[in-house]
Amino acid sequence: MTPNEALVSDVQSELLRRGIAMPTRIELIELREGPQGGLAGRLRLRFATVVSGPILIGRTRHFGGGLFSALSEPAQGDYFGLFIPAPDA
Repeated sequence: MTPNEALVSDVQSELLRRGIAMPTRIELIELREGPQGGLAGRLRLRFATVVSGPILIGRTRHFGGGLFSALSEPAQGDYFGLFIPAPDA
């Protein structure tokens, strides 16, 4: 699995775990690898229907990571944010 695929998979797992609708599209805008092999990225999530937000997912959700907020008109179901997944156990 590539780093891009791993990050998208982590986002999907977090959304599922939290009971949030699956996006119809996850666009990876930027991917960063940390010095110890961790991943962080900026992503755009597009949903088929309106999703109440902001959306908070991931281990850093209470520290500014994992925060997705609506872009332009929320009715478009387009969210943008930074996601830093939990390290592998």
